[in-house]
Amino acid sequence: MDFKEKKRKHLIRLILTEILMTIAVVLTALVLTLLLIGYRIGRNWNLEQAGMVMIDSIPRGVTVSINHGEQIAKTQTSKMLLGGDYQIEFSKEGYLGWQKKVKIEPGWVRWLNYGRLFKIKRETEKVQEFAGVELFSVAPNRDFLLVAEKKELKLQWFNLRNDQMQPEVIDLAGLLTEGSTLKRVIWSRGARRVVIEAQENGQLRWLMVDLKNPKRSYNLTQKINLAVEKLAFMDGDGKEAFVLADGELYSVNLEKASAAVVADGVEDFTSDGKDVAYTVLKQQSDGKTLRQVRVLRGDEQKSTVVKTLKANDKLKINLSSYDGVKYLSLVVGQKMQVYQGDLPRSQQKLEVMQEMTLPLVDFVPESLEVSQNGRFLTAALNEKRAVLDLEQSELWHYQLPKGQVSWLDNYMLMMVRQGELKVWDFDGTNQRTVIAKKVADHPAVISNDDHWLYYVKTSKNGLVLQRDNLLK
Repeated sequence: MDFKEKKRKHLIRLILTEILMTIAVVLTALVLTLLLIGYRIGRNWNLEQAGMVMIDSIPRGVTVSINHGEQIAKTQTSKMLLGGDYQIEFSKEGYLGWQKKVKIEPGWVRWLNYGRLFKIKRETEKVQEFAGVELFSVAPNRDFLLVAEKKELKLQWFNLRNDQMQPEVIDLAGLLTEGSTLKRVIWSRGARRVVIEAQENGQLRWLMVDLKNPKRSYNLTQKINLAVEKLAFMDGDGKEAFVLADGELYSVNLEKASAAVVADGVEDFTSDGKDVAYTVLKQQSDGKTLRQVRVLRGDEQKSTVVKTLKANDKLKINLSSYDGVKYLSLVVGQKMQVYQGDLPRSQQKLEVMQEMTLPLVDFVPESLEVSQNGRFLTAALNEKRAVLDLEQSELWHYQLPKGQVSWLDNYMLMMVRQGELKVWDFDGTNQRTVIAKKVADHPAVISNDDHWLYYVKTSKNGLVLQRDNLLK
C-alpha cells in the first residue's frame, strides 16, 4: 500500500472518529436535556416526562417514604417522579407522623414544604394564669397575643417569640366607661396597631390602640363620629383604614382621626390594602334593582364596575394578595369565580384578569375569608368547608365537627372539641389530636419562628396560658 492510500484511509478514520464524537456529544446533550426537563424511561420502557416533588418538613431531618415502601433521603430533598398519584409519608421516632396523597403532573413541580410533625412528649411551660378571659386574639403574623380578663379594661400584650413571657399591660380605662366589654380585635398586618370592637352601655364602640405607643390610643367612634360597621386596615403599620358606616365607605387617617368619603350606597367591602372592592345596589330605569361589584384602585379616583348581578343573588366577595399577586374572589350561589392579576382600571373589563377554572362549591357559603398568609380562600357554611389553594388552583371540600375554627400556622387549622386540641391541614387531611385533655375553647397558635405552641387549659382557679417547646 502506497503512501497516498495510507494517508487517505487515515483521513477517513479521523473524519469518522470526529463524526462519531460529534454524534456522541449531541446524544449526551440530548439525554441530559431530556433528564433536566424530567424525561425518564417508563414502566413499559417508553419515554415519559416526569414531574418533581420538592420536600421539606418541620422539623427537618425526617424520613420520607413513597407509596408505603421506597425511602428517599431525609428532608430537605427533592425527587423526580413519573406522572401519577403517590402517597408520601414523613416519619420520625417520637413524633406523630404526617402523610399526603399528591398528584404529580409531568413537567411540573409540586411543593411539599409544610408537613409538620408533632413531638409526642414535649416540654411544657406555664405562661400566665387568668381568672377568666373575655378577649383572646392572635396577630396575623403569629408574633403577638392580646388577652383581656373578664371585667377588666386592660390588655395584656404578649410577644410570642420571647423566651421570657412577661406581658406589657395597656390600660383602656380612659377610653371606655366602667362595665364596658371588649369583643373583637382587628390587627394591622405588621401588628403595630389594632382596632378593638367594644360594647359600652349597649352601644357599639371602636377603639384605636397603638401597641407601640399606647398613649396615642383613642376612642375612634368619638373622634370620627361615625357609626362604624366594618373596618379594614389599608397599610401594614395601621396608619390608614377603610371604614363602612351608614352605607358610606370612608378612607380614615388613624393618626389624624380624619375621614373622607370614598363611595356611597355601599353594602359591603373587602380590601387587601389601598385597593378595595365593594358592592352597591343600583335601581335601573325600568325599575329593576341590580347589584354591582365595583373595584377602586388606590392610584385612581374613579371606581370600575366589574360585575352586575340580580339583587337577590347570594354573593360573597374577597380581595386578597399572595406572593405579589392580587386575587378577586366571588361566590355567586354555589359558583366560585376567582380572578388573578392587576385589578381593572377605569373603562377596563374584568377580563383583563386571568380567571381560574373551578368546580362548583357544594353549598351556598355564609362566609368567605382568606387565610392570614393570603394563600388559602375558605368558604364556610356551618360545618362545611371549601378551601381553595390560590397558588395551586386546587379546591377541597370537607366537613368538620361543630366548633370554633382558626388557623394554627400558615398551613394548619385547629379547633377545641371536648377538651382536646385537634389540628388538620388546609385540605382536611392529617387530622391529629395534639393535646388530649383540659384544653379551653380559645385559639391555639404556633409562633412564627416555629418554636412554641401556645394554648389555654382549664385549671382549678380558672385558665392557664401554656406553651409547648416544639424544638426540644
